[in-house]
Amino acid sequence: AADSVTAGRVVVVGDAAHMASPRTASGAHTAVLDAIALREAFAATAGIDDALKRYSRDGVLRAQELFKRSREVSQDFVPAEGMTAIVSPATLVKAR
Repeated sequence: AADSVTAGRVVVVGDAAHMASPRTASGAHTAVLDAIALREAFAATAGIDDALKRYSRDGVLRAQELFKRSREVSQDFVPAEGMTAIVSPATLVKAR
């Protein structure tokens, strides 16, 4: 997961800020959550730089949690033989 979701006054949100499997379908969802978190950071602090520091700190925690959950969900799609096995989509459908 990321160690920062800001660089100076540049802010990343959604998929750009969070490593997640496409299977979680969470890009738009995380972008909305990030927008809310950014608004809350601005409401809770006195200045832009402090708000961005707060957003980044909280954003990293959100990114780490999403990465953890995404990894857990992705395990459902890993064949018993591990990632080195070549598996057809039909095999994955049967496995579920």
